[in-house]
Amino acid sequence: MILNLNPTPSRRVRKKPGVFLFLIAVASGALFIGNTLAGNISLNSGTAVEFGQGVVQATACDNEISINPISTFMNSSEGGSYGLTALNFSGIDSSSDHCARKDFYIHAYYKNSTGPENIIDSVSEIIVRDSGRDFAVDAIAGLVMLSTNSDSFSLTFATNHSLLDAKQLDRITIESRDHIYSVGSIGPGGGIVFYISDSTFSCGPTQSEQCNALEYPPTGVVPGSIVKWAPPEGSTTEVGAGARYTSIGSGYKNSVSIVHQYTELDGIDQGTYQAGVMRLFSGGGLTDWYMPSRDEIFELYRYTQSNHLSAPMAYGNSSSEVSAISNWGIYFPIANQVPTQTGSKRDVNPSCPIRAFVTARS
Repeated sequence: MILNLNPTPSRRVRKKPGVFLFLIAVASGALFIGNTLAGNISLNSGTAVEFGQGVVQATACDNEISINPISTFMNSSEGGSYGLTALNFSGIDSSSDHCARKDFYIHAYYKNSTGPENIIDSVSEIIVRDSGRDFAVDAIAGLVMLSTNSDSFSLTFATNHSLLDAKQLDRITIESRDHIYSVGSIGPGGGIVFYISDSTFSCGPTQSEQCNALEYPPTGVVPGSIVKWAPPEGSTTEVGAGARYTSIGSGYKNSVSIVHQYTELDGIDQGTYQAGVMRLFSGGGLTDWYMPSRDEIFELYRYTQSNHLSAPMAYGNSSSEVSAISNWGIYFPIANQVPTQTGSKRDVNPSCPIRAFVTARS
């Protein structure tokens, strides 16, 4: 679909009240917004002008998103011109099964143009990331993002920069794509991505889901997590087979089993042992953090070693139980280890929550 944004100074196009609704499917996920908007602009008025009453659009991740482009008259010795100074987006469904963790690719075109025009200075493409809670955009000179909540944001363009000519602006396109994370980037939970697999692995509380990436909090050890693997009153309790998984993706299942034993069965405060604290952690507003398994904490160790990073801890406990009194772990300061270290559940060895998720691959 094409949204004709070209102002028509010589006549006013009559409009129906309300917004325009377009529900046209586009194969690539790109949306071309269409129809002629009210475009009778009073030149030399010196005020901001909205192009029509807004448009409700269908995208790949949401079937109704409203966009309002705004122009502003910029005076000059040659008489001045109208430049595109804002794009307002609203009505975005940022839930996990719609636009959360998607990227919006925004382009603008003049009539009969063969490629996207520069929206501000030499920038012809603006990418907005939807975290599910708010929106973010990479730093671009002259561009300011205003994000009020999880369903709306505004892009404003400074008038002392080179802007699109609103009289020539013919259409705007918006395309949603899965956000592609990479090792070392900020993850969907606000943590640091430390592992991405070429294939999926079983994950989730019952390992019935499929994931391919892991992240840990940027602070490493979280406040309140310096407790022992087992609570004092359960230091010799054997959790058993439910907490002895060691593979990547299995830490969640281990953690659920540990919480079930200590808190649900034994009535012990969940904040007094490590897996309990990890499950209570809600970094990034997410509640699927857990204590890593042996192989997961080993991958975190490999990430810190290969990138010459400060380790988030010295000896790191995993959720993988070995016996009634011991668990798997690893010494981060020692290079070239294999995951064969064990520790005592009674020792004060820190741990670090992680979470598993799915990311698109480039």
